[in-house]
Amino acid sequence: DARKVAVLGRDAYRHHKAVAAVGAGATVLGRAGIPEDAAGVVVADRANKAFTGALVEAGGWHRHWDR
Repeated sequence: DARKVAVLGRDAYRHHKAVAAVGAGATVLGRAGIPEDAAGVVVADRANKAFTGALVEAGGWHRHWDR
């Protein structure tokens, strides 16, 4: 359910955790009020090497305090 995913994403975002979405998942982030250009937010059209690298880097920071 997209509503449950939005709640979980919003909670992670509020706790300054890394948040990621692929493809249509970006729509859920938008509905949850999570800006795609915020620190620790990784969005891509498809899961590829660049997306994975960005997600690993974002997840490596325990929290993204600068947002």
